[in-house]
Amino acid sequence: MAGLLRPRAATVLVGALRSRFDLPVHVHTHDTAGGQLATYVAAWQAGASAVDGAAAPLAGTTSQPTLSSIVAAAAHTPYDTGLSLAAVCDLEPYWEALRKVYAPFESGIPAPTGRVYHHEIPGGQLSNLRQQAIALGLGDRFEEIETNYAAADRVLGRLVKVTPSSKVVGDLALALVGAGLSADEFASDPARFDIPDSVIGFLRGVNSVTRPPVGRNRCAPRHWPDGHPPSRSRSSPPKTKWPWLRQGWKRQATLNRLLFPGPTKEFEAHRDPLRRHVDAVGQPVLLRITPRRRTPY
Repeated sequence: MAGLLRPRAATVLVGALRSRFDLPVHVHTHDTAGGQLATYVAAWQAGASAVDGAAAPLAGTTSQPTLSSIVAAAAHTPYDTGLSLAAVCDLEPYWEALRKVYAPFESGIPAPTGRVYHHEIPGGQLSNLRQQAIALGLGDRFEEIETNYAAADRVLGRLVKVTPSSKVVGDLALALVGAGLSADEFASDPARFDIPDSVIGFLRGVNSVTRPPVGRNRCAPRHWPDGHPPSRSRSSPPKTKWPWLRQGWKRQATLNRLLFPGPTKEFEAHRDPLRRHVDAVGQPVLLRITPRRRTPY
């Protein structure tokens, strides 16, 4: 997810998967450092069935490699995509114009960066983390945040960084920079510091996705913050609740509570007062809005 898969590693990984499993292999990567087209070529030569790309005006950096470069690289080879390069390129002016509409929401990463090989921040998070830093008044210290992200990941045990585990590392990195602390100072005695809720939840093992790796987490159990003892994993609900995961909105609501207990609680508290506008069958009730009468002069 950070664009760290290199060509040789892709050859080994995809080749091993194809030799052991009779299943398609779909490769997805971000292009933060700008070298992932080479990884894609190695992957499909090793047997990958599909790769992800993006229209050129929306590609690169924290997005995917450009679709036009993928089509061009595979053309006239056994891996030809069958897509028309001219047709793909004809769509690019539309996306180029559309991107300008969303310019205020740009990630602030205008070009590839090799720093990703050090901090290993996933592509989607790298975009959001910069906006979080700006909101906290740390926007001009983003290089420090990147450095502390790598250090926080190290003391937490070198996590597999996907949502929500990547958020734990990012929250800790922001907290360290904001407090002027090093990761080693934090790891020596976490109970001394004001720790983000996501990090406390990680140390408590509130769900299996973010549970600390055994033997690698330097924030050992003796360092659990006072008042936050270990708790039972929330990702293993009683078997009677598993049917909730098999249907529609109930499944979504249950997964939200398991993976993001804090934000979900806040969301439900905000949403529940609005339920009085929903009728007994769960259909929204249209509210009549009476226009205000204009006072004659």
